[in-house]
Amino acid sequence: MGAMLTRGVSAWDTLRSYLPDSHDLFKVAVAILILVAFYLLARLVRLLASKELRRVKADPQVALLVNRIVFLTALVIGVVTAFSELDEITVDNHTGIVENIEMRATTLRTSEGEQVITPNSLVYTGTIINRTRYPTRLFTLTAKVPAGVALDGLTDKLKEQIQSRPEIARDPPPHIALQPSIEGGLTLEVRYWLDYRRNDPLAVQAAIGQQVYRALQSAEASSKR
Repeated sequence: MGAMLTRGVSAWDTLRSYLPDSHDLFKVAVAILILVAFYLLARLVRLLASKELRRVKADPQVALLVNRIVFLTALVIGVVTAFSELDEITVDNHTGIVENIEMRATTLRTSEGEQVITPNSLVYTGTIINRTRYPTRLFTLTAKVPAGVALDGLTDKLKEQIQSRPEIARDPPPHIALQPSIEGGLTLEVRYWLDYRRNDPLAVQAAIGQQVYRALQSAEASSKR
């Protein structure tokens, strides 16, 4: 019974490490609130325009066309304020750099070099995640811990080394922890915040990966003495 409980706790801890943290959920909630606010604003503008058109006794077909244009324009204004060209966004399960914003569609360029043309009907009504809205972003690096490695002081020593790197954000500080692996054994997880506009994320990740590798090699050598 105790072994089953331990495995259950370990599985839950592993699953929790892959779930978005409270900061990510907060950004998603803010994005949803912004879209809802601009949708309500567009409805209000269309209502006011309808009253004015009825007052001047405009042709019904003309009034319908004007209402649609006003509603669409208000939504476009809301979307443009949510992101702009060269921002990296996620919309309709696609992530990429915004290359072009037009009345009918928004064009993205993915990290794989693919072009994604998303109809604005999906952009206007879906959730938009602006990944470049803030200057820092959370990055995660994991490494499997070899069997028999001395774990005493490993995470503290590695955290001190990573914190000393000038490109790593001080607040929030980096987080280093040992997580149970689904395949058995332990995985070393490193999370850190980086100003990706001033630093190359891939270069920093490679440098931290080297530090993690050297730390594991040193801990393994110490355990064999």
